Amino acid sequence: MTNIITSQTGPGGQPVVLHRIRAEYAAMPGLTLTLQQASRLWDLDLGQSALLFGELAAEGFLVRDTRTGVFKRPGCPECVH
Repeated sequence: MTNIITSQTGPGGQPVVLHRIRAEYAAMPGLTLTLQQASRLWDLDLGQSALLFGELAAEGFLVRDTRTGVFKRPGCPECVH
């Protein structure tokens, strides 16, 4: 399996898949996903999803609900689960 995280980079050397995840969360403000759902949606393995979502959470782009395991945009009023 090709490492999708490092195989394709876009502007600023960031992985294309990371740019795509940001764009889709921005386009769908109420999007909430578990790691398993994200893995299926973006055709990633769980390790890759955990790495990418961990990076997005560390920078504050996403937050993880510790009760449900769902990743969502912080302060998103539409985000319900």
